[in-house]
Amino acid sequence: MKYWIGKCIRWCVLGVFGIFAFGYIVMRLWNWLIPDLMGFAELDYLHALGLLALCKILFGSFSGKGGCSGGCGSKKGWGRHKWKSRLKEKMSNMSDEEKDKFNKGMGWCACGCPPESCNCGPECNCGCYDKKEGNCC
Repeated sequence: MKYWIGKCIRWCVLGVFGIFAFGYIVMRLWNWLIPDLMGFAELDYLHALGLLALCKILFGSFSGKGGCSGGCGSKKGWGRHKWKSRLKEKMSNMSDEEKDKFNKGMGWCACGCPPESCNCGPECNCGCYDKKEGNCC
C-alpha cells in the first residue's frame, strides 16, 4: 500500500513540474519569436500557462495523438481518411445519372471538379473544353 501511495505522489509531482516546465518553455519561445515576427507583446509566465491551457483545449492532448481525442483512426470516430474511402465506395455504386445529380448538388461540373478550376463543358468529356471559344478541342 505504501508503495502505491509513493508512486502516486511521485507522478503528481512530476505532472506539476511538467506543467510548469511546459509553461516556461512556451513563455521563452513566445518572447523569443513572436514580438519580433508579429509585433505582439511579450508574455509573462501566467499568460504563457493560459496560452498552453487554451492550446490544450483547442487542439487536444499532449499524448502524441493530436487533437482527435479518440476519433482519428479509432472505431468510434471517422478516422483521418475514412470519409474519402466511404465517399469513393458510395460513388462507385451510383449510376451515371446519380453521379451527375450529386455533382450538380455539390456545385461541381460534370467531370467532378469545382467549376472555377474546370476546363470541360457540358458536351466535352475529354477535359479540354475552351470556355472562351465555347468548343471542345
